[in-house]
Amino acid sequence: MAKITDIPHRIVNVGDVVSATTISVYEAGTSTLIDLYDDATLTNLIDNPLEIPSGNPIPPLYHDFAGLVRVQITNASGTIFDDDPYDQPVSANDLSSVSGAGLVGLQQSGTNTRARTVAEKSNEVVSVSDFVDIGPQGTNDASAGFTQAIHDGRSLLFPNGVIRIDSDLTLSPQALDLSGSGKNSILDFSGGGSLYLKTDPMALPDLATDVVGGQNRVEFAIAHGLNEGDVFALWNPTDGSFFADRPYYRDGAMFRVAEVVSLTELRIYGVAKRNFSAANFKTYKISGGRVSLKNLHIIPNASGGVPLFIDGYQGINIEGISCDSGAPDTAICLKRCYDFHVAGTRSTVQAGDAYPVIIANCQKGIVDHLVNYSTRHCVAFGGGSGDATVPTADIEVSHCLFDNIASNGIGAMDGAHGNCEDIIFSHNILKCGLNLGGANMTYLNNIIYGAPPPANGGSGLCAYRSVIKGSV
Repeated sequence: MAKITDIPHRIVNVGDVVSATTISVYEAGTSTLIDLYDDATLTNLIDNPLEIPSGNPIPPLYHDFAGLVRVQITNASGTIFDDDPYDQPVSANDLSSVSGAGLVGLQQSGTNTRARTVAEKSNEVVSVSDFVDIGPQGTNDASAGFTQAIHDGRSLLFPNGVIRIDSDLTLSPQALDLSGSGKNSILDFSGGGSLYLKTDPMALPDLATDVVGGQNRVEFAIAHGLNEGDVFALWNPTDGSFFADRPYYRDGAMFRVAEVVSLTELRIYGVAKRNFSAANFKTYKISGGRVSLKNLHIIPNASGGVPLFIDGYQGINIEGISCDSGAPDTAICLKRCYDFHVAGTRSTVQAGDAYPVIIANCQKGIVDHLVNYSTRHCVAFGGGSGDATVPTADIEVSHCLFDNIASNGIGAMDGAHGNCEDIIFSHNILKCGLNLGGANMTYLNNIIYGAPPPANGGSGLCAYRSVIKGSV
């Protein structure tokens, strides 16, 4: 049902027509008349064309034609109104409705711009506040609305305010882009919640032949199903296959597909750093897409856990995240991720295992401009068990400032565990020493302060199990 209300003022005098008038309603672009009614229930059919004598009121005009219509008004002077197609006027109630933004147009100035609606423009980027009532105190648990926002798929803005998450949320968005405004965009997990973004690796077919070190060819026994740009891992599930010190130090590597040669063969970016035998290595696709988290402040759960955990994604950007002091165990953890950048975090962790940042079973990354404080290690590289838990490798750590409490006798930089390789640490300032394991670790141009001697409550160590080059 539609109502016709746009009757020109010049034919109406306080509700009555000034002179004899005829109103005709057609299908748009034609002279085919449609049915007209004078009631919203469409039960009382009236004439079309409708003749209204001078001094008589115009009755309500309704129709149920599905398409556009043409409205024509004539009097003794001829045609005084012909709107084809007829544009229904917009009321204040229309504009204030949930669909009102779709009724307002806009167009950028300049050439080669196109007309759009405010609704189309505003829906390009959505705010978390479209899903969650963000208040200054975060008095209500917003877990349900925040979950919906994370899975929306569009870029999310997080304005000033507090989102309280009291649940341990394990979510699997294909991708996520969440940007806050800094210290005042607060994720409050103090009630016991956490955010765990997790996409499990997907098993792929076995290798048909060995992957040869120094080459870039990979051949599968059957169709691999990978596309250019996908990331996959070769992983040896044998305990201690990378380093026998611990069972979960298992060998492997991640690669990005550069070219799909055939259904079973592809070529990777770069080259394999060593041989990977078809008999010993399983293959997995890193299934998660890109994740970008910027300018957020975290209030952790005081009883433990990891408030921000990202597992199984590629193309990670963690920038400008701060975490309140008093966080136990870990503030931020990345696991089984490829192609990552962690920059500008500010965290203090004072209890439990005390890791402001953990990089676990990840490859191809940059960590820079962190300022972390801890009772244990300010950043740690290593990992644990699970499919595709390859060594943590091919990472540069630079321009970081790490301070820890000397009385623990544990270095501020837990440079690497025994399942790490090819990590470069450059231009960092490390107070209270460093620990280092793994293979092919390099320290360049760092300033390293040792812990106080045992008589003063420290370990006396500056560097442990480390190779130092060009540092002080």
